[in-house]
Amino acid sequence: MRVMPGTLGRDDANLRVTARSFVRRLATAAKLGVPIDDPSRLPDGAAGSAPAETIELSRQLDRALVLLEGAASATVNLAPAIRALKRSRSRLQRPLRLAIAGEFNAGKSSLANLLAGVESLPTAVVSCTRIPTLLYYAREPQVWAVHVDRRRELLRVNRAVSEQSIFRLEVGLPSSRLHAMQILDLPGFADPRFCLLPDELVPHNVDAVAWCTLGMQAWKETERSVWEQIPARLRGRGVLVVTHCDLLRREGDKERLLARLRSDIGTSFDAIVFLSTTRALALVHEGRVDSAGAAWEASGAEALDAALDQLLLRVRKHRNQAALQVLGRIARHALARLDGWEVQVASIAR
Repeated sequence: MRVMPGTLGRDDANLRVTARSFVRRLATAAKLGVPIDDPSRLPDGAAGSAPAETIELSRQLDRALVLLEGAASATVNLAPAIRALKRSRSRLQRPLRLAIAGEFNAGKSSLANLLAGVESLPTAVVSCTRIPTLLYYAREPQVWAVHVDRRRELLRVNRAVSEQSIFRLEVGLPSSRLHAMQILDLPGFADPRFCLLPDELVPHNVDAVAWCTLGMQAWKETERSVWEQIPARLRGRGVLVVTHCDLLRREGDKERLLARLRSDIGTSFDAIVFLSTTRALALVHEGRVDSAGAAWEASGAEALDAALDQLLLRVRKHRNQAALQVLGRIARHALARLDGWEVQVASIAR
């Protein structure tokens, strides 16, 4: 390609050609729905897994950003594509978010503690169970109040807070389990003091749901009614957790209840798990989770981990495919800009 002296530097031209070639490859890969790059560079045993795909997509997004930012100029406006890539990268890198829902006193907070691997939450959180509470990883414990106007306020960990105007509490905990999965503990849907409508889950960016139901009165009509109002996308991503199952002491109780639940819920949930959070949290308190073996399995915690791993793997794969499709649209937009620049340079060079 010949460029008139003084119009564009050779380095600029080469950079744009490199960016154009790379972006074209991204657009092709996205259209085909195939992995973008060589999986041999991924860690052993990771090729083909959803986490590995996420890592590879993030790496390619980073590379695309570097190339497009270098190729952008006053004559080649790539700002919209760059902003879209940054938003896509941010969504892709966010840990998956599991909402814990159910009626009042169904064991939701205990389940949240169990999944986070902590015995209890800070006082500021315990005193506000009527407010949606997001648990995420942080090196040091911290509590933030997110107000309805999305203003964030750092709170003292061991002090009760006023619930007025708070949209959500966000609690940072030094728990390794929160690296890959954030937990949103929701208020009870039947709590007369607070009513969170099912469609209010949308602003919380939830990826999947664990619904808690009491073992002694599992899956009542009121629960079914609320579940059917939850966004359809989330109804296909749920695990039904039967809590306080240690109270089902008579022989055959669990088997009969499981048969009824399978008949009642049909395909509404990915899995049904019977759980004794009391037993499981006791093992967490004693630091025996890794060595508990049969006790951990008997509590139902092992089955819960397996069910959630399977569900979140499916969700992560779906999110990767969605990100790949978005990446394809962004790449095609950037290509149109770069192709336009190439035509402009060719006309100048003639």
